[in-house]
Amino acid sequence: MAKPPPKAPALPPPTRAQCWLTFWAWALGVPLAVAAALGVIWAALWALGSMPMDPRAGIDMMTTLWWLGVIVLLYPAMLWVWWGDLRDGLKAARDWEAMTPEARAAALVEAAAAAARPKRRSRKKG
Repeated sequence: MAKPPPKAPALPPPTRAQCWLTFWAWALGVPLAVAAALGVIWAALWALGSMPMDPRAGIDMMTTLWWLGVIVLLYPAMLWVWWGDLRDGLKAARDWEAMTPEARAAALVEAAAAAARPKRRSRKKG
């Protein structure tokens, strides 16, 4: 199976501020979401006190804790990906800002022309 051609980058690229905002939203949002889920579980256990828990609720809680553990273990890898996206976004923003207005207009026209071109049709098998 042939690899699909890479998608053309959106023009204009995000600004530096948008790149940093996206990075910090993910880098801080995921730990906050995990902490919120742990807080909900803690509040449920606190509210139960010494009362017995429904077995199905206990299984659901353990499943949630398992997934939170997976997220915590994968967080360094996610940070690595987000850092790469941030670097790529900052480089694109820097390159866009360095372009002259005429070069920007030409890039926008070229991107519009590439989007208007009909896509190559694949042959039907069988």
